[in-house]
Amino acid sequence: MWARFVILSLAASGDAFSQGIRYLQFNLFAMDLQSQNLRLFVAGATGFTGRHLVKLACASEIHTTAHIRPDSTRSEQWIALFKQAGARVDQSIFSLKALETTLSKLQPTHVFCLIGTTQRRRLRALLKGTKAGSYEQVDYGLTKLLLDATRASAPDARFVWISATGASPHAFNRYLRIRAKTEKAISESGLNYTIVRPSFITGPDRDESRPLEQVGAWLVDRCLKLFACLGLDHLVKRFSSMHASELARILLERCSNAEPPHHLMKSHELYELSHVRYLETKAILNKRTAEDSKPV
Repeated sequence: MWARFVILSLAASGDAFSQGIRYLQFNLFAMDLQSQNLRLFVAGATGFTGRHLVKLACASEIHTTAHIRPDSTRSEQWIALFKQAGARVDQSIFSLKALETTLSKLQPTHVFCLIGTTQRRRLRALLKGTKAGSYEQVDYGLTKLLLDATRASAPDARFVWISATGASPHAFNRYLRIRAKTEKAISESGLNYTIVRPSFITGPDRDESRPLEQVGAWLVDRCLKLFACLGLDHLVKRFSSMHASELARILLERCSNAEPPHHLMKSHELYELSHVRYLETKAILNKRTAEDSKPV
């Protein structure tokens, strides 16, 4: 009955079987994380991956502080949502002094920097006549600010950041060059860190509409199915899209004490972690479903 309940309870959210597997994947490692006295600070908690991370961490009874920008137009909604999940909410101004004070008080074991901007968001702000940070100001500048605050006030914390596949100082795309610049700052900070480089991050519950990115992910995933048939597994592993909740699960799982001090996780490693765990958990779920279906 347990396995069937998980599947039925998640049936309304798309691929019920896959959602059920993700739910079980999380519960298989949650108990181990509870025993490690983790304290998470999540900047960018209202973002697509950030909200999944906060939800999973709170479900695992991990002490989690979700940072919300004090000027957020939906701050009341986010505060209510995160408090209901069991998270502590912080609305410190994103300045070095304010962040140093906050981190000094919280002493997190992990600082997640999941902030970022998009071209669409910048255009929307321009049309409204408001200021919008550039890629360099947000993806590099604000990340560097939080990085410096962590070095000063929580030097034993692990810094966790989401980069992107293809990040390189020589990339044609400016966005990827700035991602590489940020990676360099993190790797030279002296902190323990985890940097992940996913390809497309997808999911049906994204607030912000990104039609080009969604179409791109759909086309790439379809092409990759053909590549898989042709034996081009290295392309499949590098460019496959990943559900935001799955990425959040992997990020949370990296909080384990066994994580190496400095870890750059490329997209193929993310794929392998997700795919192997998916197959293992699918076997467990199938077994439990079979046991539930046996006549008493």
